[in-house]
Amino acid sequence: MAKGKEKEEKPDVTETAETSQELTPLTQEDTYLAKAKEEADAKAWEKYQGMQRVLAERERRIAELEAQVVSPSPSVGDDKLIELMIQDRKGKAEFGEPDPIISQLEKELERRKYQQTQQVQLQWQQQVTRQWQEKFNQQIKEAGLDLQDELLDDFHDAFEDAKDDGRFGKAERKLNRILSKAKPTKAKPAETEDERIDRLAEEKYRAKLEEKGLLATDTGLPSGVGGPRTKAEAAQLYAAGKLTDSEYREWRYK
Repeated sequence: MAKGKEKEEKPDVTETAETSQELTPLTQEDTYLAKAKEEADAKAWEKYQGMQRVLAERERRIAELEAQVVSPSPSVGDDKLIELMIQDRKGKAEFGEPDPIISQLEKELERRKYQQTQQVQLQWQQQVTRQWQEKFNQQIKEAGLDLQDELLDDFHDAFEDAKDDGRFGKAERKLNRILSKAKPTKAKPAETEDERIDRLAEEKYRAKLEEKGLLATDTGLPSGVGGPRTKAEAAQLYAAGKLTDSEYREWRYK
């Protein structure tokens, strides 16, 4: 019998920490935690991509709006575009990227709104001025005065002042005082048809005399003429007081 069996070699089963970890089975809690981390990363990436798409779309819209808002004459549409631009810029700033153009756009919007307010006020003032002017012109016309009459100089000055300060009541009181003291200009009676015919005949006759150097003498008669020969001469003598009413009527109805 052999002195002894050879000593059986035992395998080296010394474990490293890494080997130990690999051999350690994952608990259900660890599995859920790993899965949650993966899902969180996916959601974060999706959110990031969404944010980039939003920013890209905002930049596109801003570029379009900025191109449209450059206009030689501001309009209500431009103001709406500026408001949208401000909203978009502020929306972008909420992501932590301050945009200096916001203050510039707000100032531009404020300036344009001020211009529009001034324009509306000017149009209203012009309308009020026209209404007062029409009223004053009617009063002057009814009083029988000419609009260019010197008596109205003070009124015209007051009216010009009222265009600036809106005190048309003051101009109205001044006009009323002037009209209460003014004497209306007597309108010349309208010329009748017979008077027009006589006047034209007389003018034609005098033109012929002047052409021949035969104007009437201080007696009212043309040189060498002892009395009227035509209705025109009779009208001339009557106008000079050389014929009585009855004599003139006799000549007129011959």
